[in-house]
Amino acid sequence: MGKLARQQFQATSNLAELKSSRAVQRTCAAIWVAAQKCSLGKKFRLFLSCLLPLGELMDRDVLERDLQHAIKSFDTPTGKHQVSMSLFSCHPEGGGLSLWYLDKRGDLQDRSLGVIMMGHRNVSCFRIEAGVYQKFRSSNLGFATVVSSIQDNTAGYTELDITKVVAPYLRSKDRDRTMLHQLLLQQTPQAQAVELEKLLKAIEVAKSNYWNALSQWLSAQLPKIDEIVVGGGVAELFRAELIDRFRDKLPNMPGREHSAMFFHGGLKYPDRVTIPDELQHRFADVYCLWEKDTYPTALRFMNSRK
Repeated sequence: MGKLARQQFQATSNLAELKSSRAVQRTCAAIWVAAQKCSLGKKFRLFLSCLLPLGELMDRDVLERDLQHAIKSFDTPTGKHQVSMSLFSCHPEGGGLSLWYLDKRGDLQDRSLGVIMMGHRNVSCFRIEAGVYQKFRSSNLGFATVVSSIQDNTAGYTELDITKVVAPYLRSKDRDRTMLHQLLLQQTPQAQAVELEKLLKAIEVAKSNYWNALSQWLSAQLPKIDEIVVGGGVAELFRAELIDRFRDKLPNMPGREHSAMFFHGGLKYPDRVTIPDELQHRFADVYCLWEKDTYPTALRFMNSRK
């Protein structure tokens, strides 16, 4: 939830709401921003790819229909825009990372690939067997579960404040507790010390309970897998747990001395890509989809029309 939406319009997050339910309005807004930045004018052709949560993938035809209708004529701060959509390509979240990984990895042959996406709202997974996507599953075990647990066992912290402070704390290697001081509400050093210990305990309990639940869920969804791609902003917070969880359950890559687990599909951004460090893991799936699907498909379409 952006700062402008929170501060000027008092918007609040609704994690139970389908992402696709607001996709049309948000896409129209993104189209207008792109039109301004790229000087496209008010009439142009659009090639659109998107990533949907696994639980919403079956609604992609409805989303395409609604988008086609909306962008034909929509109002913006600079006037009415009229856009025609020449391409609509919809993939499951994790689809970009899997395309990137498979392109670099080569033929899996008879090996199976599991893809796990870990976000704030939920965790989802699917598997690829013989080049076929299958067994799409999603759970509500997102990082919001950890935030909610911490909030239940402390006093006075908002969900946003917990997320902004605890996520970097868990991501840091040294777990410096001074990172949590900005969250404390007590005024005296003695009271702050007590509050900090209570917060630390709440974090550890929330993290432990979350991982136990997620580990059991993953065991049920991916009982036997040869290689795994893990993505999403929350994956880095549980990197150590994921590696330990699958250390003895994944065979080594052929010719390599390590288990076949690849965070963010093994993506390394080229120097020409300038994405802030704190957003690189969140953008990885979209970047890979652009490189391996959206841009090549658009080029082929344009070349076929010459």
